[in-house]
Amino acid sequence: MTNRKFSGKLNFPEPVKGGATALRKAAIDWTATAVPLSDLSPSHPGAERWVAAIRDTDQNMIGVNGRRHVIVQNSALAELGDAIVQMNAGFSYTGGGAFPSGDKTYLILSGERNINFGQADDNGFNAILLVNDFNGNSPVTATGFIGRPFCTNQLSGLARGRKKGSQRLVRVSHTASATWQLAAAKDTLRELVHEMDDTERELQELIKITVTQDDAVKMACGEPSSDAARSITTWENKVNDFLIELTAPWNAHIAHTGLGVVMAAQGMDEHGSRSVDRDKSRIDRLITANFPSMNRVLHQLISA
Repeated sequence: MTNRKFSGKLNFPEPVKGGATALRKAAIDWTATAVPLSDLSPSHPGAERWVAAIRDTDQNMIGVNGRRHVIVQNSALAELGDAIVQMNAGFSYTGGGAFPSGDKTYLILSGERNINFGQADDNGFNAILLVNDFNGNSPVTATGFIGRPFCTNQLSGLARGRKKGSQRLVRVSHTASATWQLAAAKDTLRELVHEMDDTERELQELIKITVTQDDAVKMACGEPSSDAARSITTWENKVNDFLIELTAPWNAHIAHTGLGVVMAAQGMDEHGSRSVDRDKSRIDRLITANFPSMNRVLHQLISA
């Protein structure tokens, strides 16, 4: 690979979806090696306490760090970026490169819409700056911000978390635990950029609703239609089937919520058949998506 220097252009002509391609377009698809400073400069006082980061493509020194420092390769930026793109297809790589000094590399991802940091009144972010620093103790970072930078001065402010409206999303130290920290950072970024679909939004609304057990029974089972003993017994059996599902270990933690009532009603519809051919009844119900109790509960919760 030929030596690639900073080009001064921050942004790609066209967005990119894959991290490996983004690294190539940004000309940072190189690696670095940690070399004891004493090997390079034996006569330097205290050289044995330091390690140099040497860029493999041209043998240039791009950082000097303590011996406990672990080099994190630029491929980590692509790992983090790909985790974002995989979770939210609205994001793509829109820029990348190296700082003029050569000791920092970066990738920029931009999304189609703003995502809040968590507070309703914040401006959120629609872009993420990923930075890998080879010099000193500055770690791999991901910073959320709004807009599109056009000069490295803007990037420097973002990388240090000093630009108004930006926020550090994840930070990975250059230590022996860097690999574990990268895995956790990927999970954090996925969660931050995750966009709920319609079903997930409905589930979130259902779980906010509090329902007492008595009300849950009325929603799912109604009232016995008459005083006839057979009718009462049928209703009691239905209530029993429902309560078994409502208080089951897998549902008990949400039994007091609208979601728990819906799940219990679905379980009763699916498992509570008392017909002669119970298995056929269950299969027919699954095939036709005929869940009368669940649908009745959903209608009552939504219309409440």
